[in-house]
Order: sequence, then structure tokens, then C-alpha cells
Amino acid sequence: MDYRGKVQFAAGVDIAETMQELYDTEYKYERRHKHSFADIEQTPGNAFFDVVGGRYPTDGPLAYIPEGYREIFSPEKLAASADTAKKFLKEGYAGALWVSRHGLNESLGRGFSDETFCVFDPTDAGDVIDLWNFRLVERRLTPISMGWFAEHSEFVRERILAIHRPIPGNSSGTKFHSSELFGASIPDEARVELTRTHLSDLPDRSFFSGRPPLLWESVARGRDRREAKIIATGKSISFDEELGSERYLKLPAPTPSFLNATRRYTKGRWVNLVVADELHQRADPAIVYPSNLWSPEYPRLGSGRDLRIGREGWALQQEHEIGYSLLEPQEGRAAIIGWLKTQGIEATPSEEGQVASRVIATADTLLACGMFADRKTLQLLNEMAESHTEVHRNGKKTVKSVPDRSKHYQEVRRHFEERSKRSFGFWNNLDYFLNRSVFRAGLRVQCPICAYYNWFALDALGYKPTCSRCLNQFEFSQAPQDLHRLEWYYRLTGPFAAPDYARGGYAVALTLRSLAPQHDTNITWATGLRLAPLGCEIDFVAWHRPTRMGRDERDEPILVLGEAKSFGVGSINDETIHSLKKVAESFPGAVLVVSTLREIDEYSLAEIARLRHLALWGRRKTHQAGPINPLVVLTGTELFARHGIADAWKQVDGKEMHPSVGLDDLHTLADLTQHRYLGLQSYWDRRDRSDVPEHMGRLLAAIRGRWRE
Repeated sequence: MDYRGKVQFAAGVDIAETMQELYDTEYKYERRHKHSFADIEQTPGNAFFDVVGGRYPTDGPLAYIPEGYREIFSPEKLAASADTAKKFLKEGYAGALWVSRHGLNESLGRGFSDETFCVFDPTDAGDVIDLWNFRLVERRLTPISMGWFAEHSEFVRERILAIHRPIPGNSSGTKFHSSELFGASIPDEARVELTRTHLSDLPDRSFFSGRPPLLWESVARGRDRREAKIIATGKSISFDEELGSERYLKLPAPTPSFLNATRRYTKGRWVNLVVADELHQRADPAIVYPSNLWSPEYPRLGSGRDLRIGREGWALQQEHEIGYSLLEPQEGRAAIIGWLKTQGIEATPSEEGQVASRVIATADTLLACGMFADRKTLQLLNEMAESHTEVHRNGKKTVKSVPDRSKHYQEVRRHFEERSKRSFGFWNNLDYFLNRSVFRAGLRVQCPICAYYNWFALDALGYKPTCSRCLNQFEFSQAPQDLHRLEWYYRLTGPFAAPDYARGGYAVALTLRSLAPQHDTNITWATGLRLAPLGCEIDFVAWHRPTRMGRDERDEPILVLGEAKSFGVGSINDETIHSLKKVAESFPGAVLVVSTLREIDEYSLAEIARLRHLALWGRRKTHQAGPINPLVVLTGTELFARHGIADAWKQVDGKEMHPSVGLDDLHTLADLTQHRYLGLQSYWDRRDRSDVPEHMGRLLAAIRGRWRE
């Protein structure tokens, strides 16, 4: 209650506002309502009509709500009986819950069958709660009171028979079916007896009897292995915003249409849900975060209250109708470093990480990192890059640096002409590399003093250039015979001039690209981090999440910890394995990734043995119905793939991946790559078959049948 004696709700908008808008827009001038409304008598101890139709509270300060309902909708007063229940189920009577749905659009949800009848005991609190929660995931749900099952049996039979018809276009003759699910309080004997007495003569397979799923159990990941909530939304607005130099985004903030419809100006609180997407998979801004419902202090992206992040999106709490919200997105590296700090780990970018970050930024997107998915191109770039060699003098080891080397423009041009013939993609042309400032054109000029050939960029060339070897200035010869000898050469710029395949940056870029194919996955990443408390470095850290279908809620992002190596023989050493294990111990559930640009037949036996050890170590415990740290092994086959991993494997094996196998699920990818490259059984094959839950049994069957001739 406020100082005026008005009720103020801690959350949401007063339902009286909704009823007022319905009255003003639909019912004010109607003599007969389009819906039949009901006002059910109170039945202490029986919650059937609380969850079917709904009731309003009768407390003194809230008495205005049921009074307004009766005044606006003229409901029919009905007894709490089986006949009234049938009015709701067969004749479509409306009640308080119908009013609450005004202006809301509901996603389709999963659906276990074409119609579900949930038989429950409305006097049992557990059954009532289970029904309420089950309704959050099952849209086609008809509640039936166990005590009134006999009275409803004819209605149930009619619905089952009406639904049990052939599925159009299905050549196998499969038919639609219904489900009959009983609450946990109802004994098996009673369940069997009710079904035998009232439904036993229905056609075979027209319905299936069982129990509702245990929604609070921890189950495996994936679109077909987790119960997804039905998402109810009001007004939806699509918008595209580019992140500018000011770093703030001004987002539209829709408000409920019925806000202050009564003109009482009570305080309303609602939520704007931001569903962030970045189709091009840039590093800036970060769009994937783990849920923070219990620790909303990070990340601080909103300009007002704490931002709640869940599987549905980013929830911005609103109290005032100003028409917009301000959001300050983070760059991917800052997002992950900030999150690691909340986990007690101080992280700083390494030199290699800075180079890899610039390599990806130059390509602009992970998809465009396909410009590096060519072995010969990487060899060309590495030949032109700086090189470091160890020199021993007087018993001391020093590192000698050789500056990056230029190549004649005709040689570079021929390389890309050949590449365009053997591969497809907008990034295969030399122009794409030039537009991305990978190469820089310059003139090669010979010094008349020391005879050294210098490379001069156009903005550094003058009439008296300085030789980079003898450091003497010399006159630029303008004689025709000397001008005729001038030739154009390309040199690498920025991160591409770094030695050893851009300090491993190409391997990191191609690994992230293979983990996040276009439109299939959202990903936030940071390259090359030093983790001070753990005393080690890691090549990349990422949050990985497959995209969702329609408005379905998404999986919780998976933390990915990766080591990416180039072509170096023996690069998967004990230090690599030790670093990954040390970091993974702090993050149960994180997926490990080890990749190289080499093919598997170029791995040494010692490297294979180390990877097998790491894969088995990742299975040491179970975490949320899966291995605690599954290992994904990627080779040149996957990193240089032109059209995704499945297509690359098809090119090698001549076999097509079964469509039921989703490689966007990293646990599935881990199982397949461990089997393919390390000879390990599926994680689920190793467990006692009696211990395998049903949803993992389906996954196991899919993996076993992954190849189709």
C-alpha cells in the first residue's frame, strides 16, 4: 500500500489495467460477449479451478480486482463441479487466466504428442505444482481431475479418436497420437485401472499412458534432449544497431499497451527482453554470456538496474515509459576477462593473443576467416613474414630476427589466380586480401652504395631515400634505364608480418571458424590469455551456443578452452596438455579443444597418446549427465574445410553424415572426433547400458548411425 492507500505491486502490472483496456477496446459496446466467462465458487483444499480457469484473490485490499472482473465480463456463477470443468474443456469458458494472456504471443514449445491429457489430484500440492510447471513446456495440455475422470472419459475418448488419423504425406502409415499422463501422487494400480476401465477399447497406439517428465532433473544438452519453456511475449520490435565510437546503443523499449489504462497511475514494472544476435560473428560486441540470474552484478551492460541474462535473452527491468533503453556492449575479450575475474582468475592478453585477435579483426568475421583456409596461402604468408633464428656465439644463445620479405607482385597474383580455380569463396581473390590490408605494394630500389635492394612503401619514397642496410642517403635515379629496372613488390602488414604463421593466429582463427559455422552458432571469444593465478597461458577461451529455432529458448552456453597449433611437428607436447588440464580443473563442464593445421597422419605416436590421455582424463567424472571435460580434436581436415566439418568428412570418407547428428553440439563433436582420431569408444558406450538415460540412448543411436551410404 502506498501513502494514498493504493495497492503497489512489487513486480508486474496491475491486472485491473488489462481488464480496463479490454473493456475500452472490446467490451464497452458489446451486448453479448464473444466469450463465455465463469466465476467459480471457492473450494478450500481443491485447486482444480485455480489452475483451470484461474481465480482472483479475495483479500480486502485486492477486492477491487474480482469486482472489476464481474463488472466488465458479467461472468456466469458456477459451482465447482465436473459439469463446470467440462464447460471449460468443451465449451471454451474463460476465466482469470484468459484475461492474463491478453496481448501475449506464445511460442509453440516442444510438445510430446498431438494432445496431452494430464490426470492429477487437485487436492495434492505436489500434483498441482507439477501440472503448473508442465504447462510451461507443453502447450496442447488438457487437465483432468482424477476424481472426475469417469465424467470426462467420453470427452477424452472423442478427442483421442479425432486426433488418431494418418499423418499427411507419411508413407509408413504413422498416425497422430495422444498422451495420457498421471500425476506423481496417483498409484500405478489406480492409473492402470482407470485406463483399463475407460480407454481400453480404443485403437492400438492411439494414445500412450505414462508420467509427466521430471522437469527439474538435470538432463543433457541439445534441442531434442531438454524441455524448452513456452515463451510468452507482448510487443516485439526488430532492429539493427551498429556499435559506434560512443559505445552505447539506444534500443527501443516497448511498453505494455494497457499501462495506466485505468488512469490511476499505479506503479508498473515490466521487462524488455533483448535477444541479441550477430549474424556475421564479429568479436565486437559480445552477444553470448552465461546466465547471471543469481549474480546479476556482472556483466554491467545496462544504464540502470542490473541486467539479468537467461536462456531467453537479456532482461532489462523497466519502471518508466521513456521509449528507449541504453546498453553498453562489451568487446568479446573484455567480456571473458571480466567474467574470469568474477571466478577469481586474473587474465591478461598475451602477445600471441593480440596477434590472433588482429588477424580475425582484419578478416572482419569468423566466416571471412575462410580467407586463411588454404595451405598454400598460409605457406606464402609465412614465407613473407619475419623469421627468428637462434644463433650461438661465445657459448651464448641469441635470437636473430630477419625482417619480413617482399615478393614480386606477379608471383602473388599467380598464386591467387590458381587458388581461385581450386576453391570457391569471395575471399579467394587477391583483391579481398588487398582490401583487408594484408599486402602492401611498394617499389624495390637498389642502393648504389652497398648494392642492397630496398623495399619502399609509396609514402616513404622520396628523391633522397635512406638505405635500410648501410643507412646512407642516396639520390633516386630518374634515368630511363634505371626507372625501367624498378619493380613492384608486395610486403605483409600488421599481424600478418609476425613469424610462425602469425604467432599461431591463423590456427586460432580457423579453429574458431570451424566451431561456429555461419547461422548455426553464436559465440563470444577471447584469444591468447595469460592466467596469472594458474601460471599458464591458453590460446583461446569462448562461450559457445547453438542458435535456436524460432523463439525457442536456447541452451546455456558452453565454456570452451582451446589450444591451437600450426604445422609444427611435436607441437602437442606435455606443456600443452598440462596447461589445458590445469585450467579445466577450475571449470567443470568446460569443453576442451586441441587443434592443429596438420592432418592426423602427420601426428606423432606420442601426440596421439597425449591426446588419448587427455580425452580419458576429461571423462574422469560425470557433470550434468555428461563427461566433466569432453575433448574435441580438430585437424587440418576440419580447419581447412570449405563447407563445414560434415562436408569435409564426406570428402575424405565418401560417406554422408546422418541428418540426425548435429555437429553444433560440442559433446557430440567430441564423441565423434575422439572415435575418429583417437580410436576411443563413445562416452556412453563405456557406461553401463542400464545407467544410460533415455535421452542419451537416443543420442547414442544417432551417433552409431551417423554414416549413411
